[in-house]
Amino acid sequence: MTNPKFLIMPFSWADEVPVDLDVAIRETFLDSNPYSIATYFRECTFGLVDIAPEAIVRPHGVLSLTHNLHFDAQGHTQSSRIRTEVVEAALSFMSVIEPGDPMRPDLQLSWVSHPHWIVFMTSPPSPAGALTGRSECVLDYGSTHSYMAHEIGHTIGWMHSQGLGHDYDDPYCIMSAETFGNRHPTHRVDRPANSQIPQPGTYEHNFWDSAGPMPAAATMLLHLPDFSGSGMVRYVGPEYTVTLKALSAARLGDPVLGVCEFDGVDWMAELRVSTGWDRGLDGPNGPGSAIVLHMSARSDSPRRANYIGTIPLADPRVTSFQPPGVNDVKLVLDFYDPNTFTAQIRFTRQPAPAAVGSPAPEFLPEAIDRECATPSSQVAAPLPEIYQLVRDGHGERARIHVVYTDSTGGARTALSQAPAADPGTGGIVMTAWECRDGRRISEWKISIVEFLSSYLVRIDSPGLDGELGSVDEAGSGDNMQVRSFRLPIIY
Repeated sequence: MTNPKFLIMPFSWADEVPVDLDVAIRETFLDSNPYSIATYFRECTFGLVDIAPEAIVRPHGVLSLTHNLHFDAQGHTQSSRIRTEVVEAALSFMSVIEPGDPMRPDLQLSWVSHPHWIVFMTSPPSPAGALTGRSECVLDYGSTHSYMAHEIGHTIGWMHSQGLGHDYDDPYCIMSAETFGNRHPTHRVDRPANSQIPQPGTYEHNFWDSAGPMPAAATMLLHLPDFSGSGMVRYVGPEYTVTLKALSAARLGDPVLGVCEFDGVDWMAELRVSTGWDRGLDGPNGPGSAIVLHMSARSDSPRRANYIGTIPLADPRVTSFQPPGVNDVKLVLDFYDPNTFTAQIRFTRQPAPAAVGSPAPEFLPEAIDRECATPSSQVAAPLPEIYQLVRDGHGERARIHVVYTDSTGGARTALSQAPAADPGTGGIVMTAWECRDGRRISEWKISIVEFLSSYLVRIDSPGLDGELGSVDEAGSGDNMQVRSFRLPIIY
């Protein structure tokens, strides 16, 4: 779980009558009510992000800046201030009052200990938004719930999601608020009678106008490390079926994202239905309930979720989606159950034509049931650049497939073996392999934590000590390197 330390600083402008919004600020950001920003992030991230426990709300202050305004080309009133000067004025205010604030010792130096800042201005408009590349934002009550959640996402390091490469064009992710690719996936929030947050109509835009949608599961995978290890992501190979739960109907541990990698690109599929924080999906001009496909190239830095398209659930005749401009990758919907909000999906890929004179691929599905290699201890094995382990089947008779690319960039080779139990660890031991093409792979030990229908583990380090695994032992035998290690299971 991540509990980012937020410092919320409410201010009035120097030329306006101060308004103490302490109760309203806590209701907006921190309370356990069903509409607070803390509730949004806690529910949308399945408890992995909670901004409430560590947050501090500073007493109301008066900023040194006046509320300078102008009219834009559309006749809307806008702030003439810029975000950086508002944040710097808030920092200047805090640096002066903090050391001499003996009445509130618990808040002293809070602007140092709490790096995520919300400078909350009244009255609107202010230069609302997050500062690029920083963990501060400026907000006011002229902002919608969706807008506030989007900017808070930036302060904890989340990037804009994209649609076909364009920022703000993902209609299934809060990190495209408030454009959403010219769709409307949000919903209105009913204001309780006793709420201290300003009523609708007080300002041109307001907190209650629009809320949602959820962050895309693809966005959470790329920006929330705890999510990738939560059991909610299923890494699969082509033609492997995975059952997904709708993001808005899931609980922590339910599979919500299927990921398949082709040529350095992660294709990510998730089920989105019009419930919970996603209940605006099927509304007027909403993008609709669907199997949603994102992609992200592993070479991109920073990585972003790029919305590609959908398999709409409203039309049962549509059961697949081919990404535009990609001829060999397809997302397929095998089954959708509207009663349980679950869907079975898979990725398919049409193999590229073999080069003239090159051998045909060695691995075929029917090869699973026959021995593909012979254990050997004669020659040291070159360490492969990429390892993939995909387990398919049920119970202890499942087979292990190893797919790798050798250090010379040779073609992928696939092997299979019925698992042999290791009495010491309960894991699976794979000895050195002599492949059909003469290459060999050193010894493996894979610790199996739980039997599931499928999982994939990837190690991107030739030394087998990448971010997903670490070497426990290393040695050498008769002309053969021997390495054994345990991996956390990502499923």
